[in-house]
Amino acid sequence: MEYTFNLQKLMANGSYLLAIRDNFERLLSKSVFSIIESQMNNDDVDVNIKNRIFSVVVECVQNICSSDSAHSTEKNSILLLNKIEEGHKIVVGTLLAVERKVRIDEILAVISSSTIEELKAQRKDILSLRVDLDETQKENLALLDMFIRSAGNVKYHYDNDNDCFLIIEIEISNN
Repeated sequence: MEYTFNLQKLMANGSYLLAIRDNFERLLSKSVFSIIESQMNNDDVDVNIKNRIFSVVVECVQNICSSDSAHSTEKNSILLLNKIEEGHKIVVGTLLAVERKVRIDEILAVISSSTIEELKAQRKDILSLRVDLDETQKENLALLDMFIRSAGNVKYHYDNDNDCFLIIEIEISNN
């Protein structure tokens, strides 16, 4: 019981609007989107900022927190949304298979060293293919969107205790 109160206090003091740990199956994803939309409406967030936040959360849930594993105990993701002085912060964490970690590392290395204009060009190139995207292209597009919509305010790292648990922090500025 004490843990519940401590968690509530931590969330209130950190201005967290949402904290969900789950596997983000289709039904839960819809609920997450509804909760975020409700939070944004309650806080009277500018529609452009709300759209950017919502788009980043969609990419996080649908493409970053997705898993190849069919067994629910092998999937482990978290999504946090909190209000910060400059805007909002979205934190997503997910457990990756080793081969997916290597693939995402390569994508992140290229994206994080690119300018916003280069990212927009990469995004346009992927979208111009006009075919069903494979997993790598979907992940690439999701990460590109995160970087573009946050004006490059993205940090990522792996948990010290688990080399395959990816944590991405995305800040959406009020400007």
